[in-house]
Amino acid sequence: MATMPAEQSTIVNRHSTTLLVNPTAGGGRARLVALEAARLLRAAGHEVEVHVTTAKGEVERLAREAAGKDVRQVLVCGGDGTVHEAVNALAGTRTALAILPGGRGNDLAATLGVPIDPAGAVRHLLRGGVRRIDLGVVNGRRFATVAGIGFDAEVAMRTNRGGWRGAGRLAYVGGILASLAAFRAPRLVVTAGDARRDGRYLICAVSNTGRYGGGVLIAPDARADDGLLDLCLIGQVSRLRLLRLLPSAYSGGHTRAREVEMLRGAVVTVESDAPLPIIADGEAVGHTPARFTVEREALVVF
Repeated sequence: MATMPAEQSTIVNRHSTTLLVNPTAGGGRARLVALEAARLLRAAGHEVEVHVTTAKGEVERLAREAAGKDVRQVLVCGGDGTVHEAVNALAGTRTALAILPGGRGNDLAATLGVPIDPAGAVRHLLRGGVRRIDLGVVNGRRFATVAGIGFDAEVAMRTNRGGWRGAGRLAYVGGILASLAAFRAPRLVVTAGDARRDGRYLICAVSNTGRYGGGVLIAPDARADDGLLDLCLIGQVSRLRLLRLLPSAYSGGHTRAREVEMLRGAVVTVESDAPLPIIADGEAVGHTPARFTVEREALVVF
């Protein structure tokens, strides 16, 4: 995945940092990360307003309120689902999104080069480089990383409701194993640019940044500043073949397999025989049929 150039350099405004914390993210790790980061920021002379959220949707509401007050940056501590809320609140505003990795996957943070440890993440923030990135849009919701339809969406749903919420990458392994027995590849009709595909696919992943699931490089060449979405299609294969194929996706090596096809386009459409759930940034964002588009340079990020 190519690194995007910094748009400009700035210093954190000491009077306008809002820190939003999802205390349940990462099995409770996010709360500890946020407390340490707030301590480090204050020690560096910065004022930090901390909000510990108590319900789903509260991060989005508070981030939108901060942007309405022209707060310069919102610092979000949680996983990709928490970040997803902030993305939808801050898109199209001048308020920048900064991330403290505190969740299970932390895929957008990793893509943006944010260190996993609180001290490193705070140093990253204080260096102050910001850039604009594109966002994907589907069913009225924006997403920063990847939207999945098929087996990966099933895994995400099982992981979210399973007993592995604080288990890091092992949570996704548990979700994969739990999903293998019952899942059947659906028939999809997919378009990306001028390409059209009609067949049974285990995975249909529409990528803005290319990484999801706690480090899976499902679209290793995706860039969040090129105005395009990268589409990964994995055809119907046996369970044994899938188990052999999936580990290679952590390095992007799956793209060389004969069952995998990579497409690209500014608009992607997906139709299915029956409505299928769509999971974007780890969150449910509706069902097929769906039309995916790109919102250019929609979000300012550290």
